[in-house]
Amino acid sequence: MTDYTSSLDEVPVGRSDDSIGRWVCKKLTFTATTYGNQGTHNLITIPANNFVAMGFFAVTTSLVSDSNNGTIQFLAAEALCAAHTADGTELAAKDVVTLSTGDYDTTAGKQTYNTAADTVDITVATNDITAGAGYLIVLLIDLTNE
Repeated sequence: MTDYTSSLDEVPVGRSDDSIGRWVCKKLTFTATTYGNQGTHNLITIPANNFVAMGFFAVTTSLVSDSNNGTIQFLAAEALCAAHTADGTELAAKDVVTLSTGDYDTTAGKQTYNTAADTVDITVATNDITAGAGYLIVLLIDLTNE
């Protein structure tokens, strides 16, 4: 099977004519000069009137950071996960981080729906991520008719 994710920025998976959503997958290869450098990086475009329903980050090669204390966090208007330490143990190969927009309690939910285009971002903090790779997979729900 051909790996298209390495050559395309975003890959929709399994979309039908009556689908309200689509899965998008993006491969991330971390170095100190790409997604691994400190700061916020735009990863996946969220079209207007869409939101991230859920997602995953599947680690294929362990993430390593300077001094083993760099962190990553995925966001789409609000945090989709906690900040995870890239030390080769917490974000090791075969780990899967679940990304969630709901808070599952009695308080108001997170505000991730936007009428304007937005992005799924990664924030790298404390130290650069110098090595590692994984796939960011998110389900975008389209509310265009809203």
